[in-house]
Amino acid sequence: MAETDMKLAKFTYRTLLYAVKKKGWTCGNDDNNLSIDYGVNGENLHMNFVVSIDADRKLVRLISKLPLKFDIKRIVAGAISICTANYYFDDGCFDINLNDGTVQYRLTTSYRDSNISAEVLIYFMDFAVWAIDKFYTSLQDVTDGKMDAAQFYEKVRNMK
Repeated sequence: MAETDMKLAKFTYRTLLYAVKKKGWTCGNDDNNLSIDYGVNGENLHMNFVVSIDADRKLVRLISKLPLKFDIKRIVAGAISICTANYYFDDGCFDINLNDGTVQYRLTTSYRDSNISAEVLIYFMDFAVWAIDKFYTSLQDVTDGKMDAAQFYEKVRNMK
């Protein structure tokens, strides 16, 4: 990897640390792997996040593993519901692992040939919290069988 690529990755990582500090949050950080982890209490659940800088691809990557798991009987309804929720987003997406039914939220942004501001990274982190909080309860209802994919679709369609 070129030295300039690593300098930009480290600059982006320092900006990420500054953004967390500016939010008043605390985080664990791994300076060697250019990653942080932190938790946020939303309206519906506690969310854990890992944000890492991918120096090779010039990406900032956020991942949050949700405490959701679709069993085999509800995996199709889960996949349809996840696609419905993702259609609603401008940024990021839910991912469902079809092998084990687990769900995560993922958001990435590129810093190729640019310096990302702390404000952009704050938006990045805030949007992820909002997105998970917005859909978690309804996705949980699908996992529990209280709602099917068509009901989830109608609920999302009528969201304001």
